[in-house]
Amino acid sequence: MARGRHTQIKSGIIFFLVLAVLTAGTYMAWPLATGRGGWRLPWAQEGSGRIVHIRARQAPVSLDIRTEPGRATDQALMGNVYQTLTRPDAKGQPTPGLAQNWEVSANGLLYTFHLRNDARFADGRPLTSEDALWSLHQIIDHQYQGYRDLDGLARVTNPDDATLVIGLKSPNARLLTALSGRAGIVYDRQARVNYSTRSAGSGPYQVDDWQPGTSLTLAANKSYRGPDRPTIGRVIFTYTGSP
Repeated sequence: MARGRHTQIKSGIIFFLVLAVLTAGTYMAWPLATGRGGWRLPWAQEGSGRIVHIRARQAPVSLDIRTEPGRATDQALMGNVYQTLTRPDAKGQPTPGLAQNWEVSANGLLYTFHLRNDARFADGRPLTSEDALWSLHQIIDHQYQGYRDLDGLARVTNPDDATLVIGLKSPNARLLTALSGRAGIVYDRQARVNYSTRSAGSGPYQVDDWQPGTSLTLAANKSYRGPDRPTIGRVIFTYTGSP
């Protein structure tokens, strides 16, 4: 009887150890897999140079976030490499992103966004409202991914480097949600890169290596000064093509 109880206790301990390991693995991979960013590991030290390996089924066809519609591109790059004016919380509701706060006029036609003063692109250049204004025009003019969400824009201005004002033709309760997706990405207007294989974002990571169909390596962006500073030095996605 005592031996049976001992075996049950031992099995229970093993079960919880396995559960803890699986939970930790999910905790590391889930924010990157969903493209949310802002994740923390309690046992990792900033600048430790640690590496996380994530196995994924579907590889991006291209890394060009502007034109590639694939979900795999979103999963790897959104929030991690490219940041948006707002960003979704765990329930998909818009929260502050590159815009730290905003005001909406009483008639719902004017949105005034105040950008974070610590935002930087991967090359170290400060991100300003001029970049945000230029990005919105690029998305609309070139019909980049997300452009349909900006159909109701009447005008966009930037009265100063930290302020972006969006005027609408009619009230749009989904604007803030749209700006947490590709319609809200702020691109580096001075970047000269091949977006299909490299990156030029403002997120905590940047593309370090891309082997099409096989692997994608993200490295910590040393210029990043925002609230989601990476605690892992390198993240390697390996694409298996099978469940």
